[in-house]
Amino acid sequence: MRVLGLVVFLMGCRGSSEPTRLQSSEASSDKSAPVVMDLGSVHRPDGKEVLTASMLDAKALEPFLSGIGDLEAEELEVLLQAVNRTTASCEPCQSQGQSLGACALQELPSCKNLPSLIQRAFRVAIQGGDLAEAQKAISFVEPWQELPLLKGTSSAEVLVTFAVDYLDPFSHRAWKPWATLKQEYGDALSLQLLHLPHQRHQGAEDLAGLVLQASDPIAMHEAILEGGESPDLKALQKHPLVQTGNADSARAQLEVHRALANRLEVDSTPVVWVNGYRISGQREIGILQRSVDLALADKQDQGL
Repeated sequence: MRVLGLVVFLMGCRGSSEPTRLQSSEASSDKSAPVVMDLGSVHRPDGKEVLTASMLDAKALEPFLSGIGDLEAEELEVLLQAVNRTTASCEPCQSQGQSLGACALQELPSCKNLPSLIQRAFRVAIQGGDLAEAQKAISFVEPWQELPLLKGTSSAEVLVTFAVDYLDPFSHRAWKPWATLKQEYGDALSLQLLHLPHQRHQGAEDLAGLVLQASDPIAMHEAILEGGESPDLKALQKHPLVQTGNADSARAQLEVHRALANRLEVDSTPVVWVNGYRISGQREIGILQRSVDLALADKQDQGL
């Protein structure tokens, strides 16, 4: 009660310079308005605004969850708390400290993942999970980002995009768990490479070009990694997978990769995206496997 009183007092003292807060026209009542607390200029250590909680009710979530009426009272409470008290994992909502629910109602093009996250919270709630379990499934340090299929077609439920620099030792180490997971999940998981050779790594661009010229890019990628952290470029140029005469095409593809990396605001490796959910740095295989399992569950909920 003391904290609430302090917030009310601060809000009451703020003058006309208070920033306008978004209200949803889809809310079912005054209590469904996304914003219930304004912490003004308070920011997290990373510069992003702290969470502004929302108060969406079951009616406001009906467009996202046709089965919301099947929830018991305790299950509904878990769902609503998760949606209202978890920061949205997309931009600009994450930087602005908006809740998942408040952001979802806006239907921003950069936040297409939020209906799936609401479904995740629903799935946890209906299975008897608590708020901590729900937030673990829907809370992310980095924002979701939409990535295209860089080449060809794929029918896999999960698309993993792996940013790689062949002269970065961390790229080598970060790939190992994904090679294992590909064997485990088979055709349900598709791997694609986002080439990000750093300028300070002499020869990294040439190695990326070999993969882009290869008849089987993933196999060529693994052939380079087998050479260790200092692969033999001259020997790899003679690899049977490299298709001579495709150098111009490879350079053009590399420019596409660089443009995409700029759009995604990534300039270092390793970074990976699991159906758009971004994970930076080297992670344990269990964490990566959980991200794949959640992505597969999303597709099952969508009937795909």
